[in-house]
Order: sequence, then structure tokens, then C-alpha cells
Amino acid sequence: MKSARVLPSKFLAAMIAVLPLPGSPLYDGDEQRVIEQALTDLDIYKKAGVDSIIFENDGDLPYIQPPLDKKAIALMTKICKKARKRFNGPIGIQMLEAANIESLEIAAEAGLDYIRVEAFVFAHVGGSGVINGSAGKIFRRRKE
Repeated sequence: MKSARVLPSKFLAAMIAVLPLPGSPLYDGDEQRVIEQALTDLDIYKKAGVDSIIFENDGDLPYIQPPLDKKAIALMTKICKKARKRFNGPIGIQMLEAANIESLEIAAEAGLDYIRVEAFVFAHVGGSGVINGSAGKIFRRRKE
């Protein structure tokens, strides 16, 4: 991940709630529809003057802890690569629930700028159970 893209002191960020991905109970098998929805939302936000966007797999209810389905990771990576070609501002990603290493891998593969980490230095109970802090794993993986 490169940090060449810089935000102004006052900026507008928007989240793109990606439709259900492969492996999710709500995924309908239409990969193209998932891609088109995400990119349509991106275009709307871009026209509105958004400075930064973040993708999240909000449609993957109920959330599960990692590892996530490899096909879901591949589709989100494909979406993010397409978005990177269309949007010059900072782009981030969060894969729920606390799939922080998967987020880091997608970001590195797609040339994104940041990840949103759930449970970085603390543990909590979420919808899929106990979520442990992940700072140690993320910092070690980031060095690879």
C-alpha cells in the first residue's frame, strides 16, 4: 500500500456497502451484479465530490470470523482493482467480521491506501462471538 494520496484537512469519506459475496447465505450467484452495484455507487460518490471511499462486505450477513471464502476475497479484490482505476483518491477496505488479514491482502493486491481494522488493540464480543485484538498479526503481516 502506498501513502502518496493525501487527504485535505477537511474531507468527505463514503462507504460502499458491497452486495453479498460468494459463500454468504444471501449471495445470489450474480458476480457481475455485485461488481456493477459497487462501481455504480463509486461513480455516484465520485460525482458528489467524495475525497475517499472504503469498501465493506456489509451484505455478507450473518458475518463470520476468518477465514472468509476464497471466492469472496477474489471478488472483492476484483472490485477494488476496478475501483482503483476509476478513483484517484484514497481507497480503503474493511472485511467483516474482523477479517483484518484478508483486508490487508486485498488492499496490497489492489493498490489500496488503507484498511479499517476491527479490534486492533482490544477484544470484544460481536455477532460471531469473541473478536480478539489483531495488532500483532497485522504488523507482522504488513512487513511481508
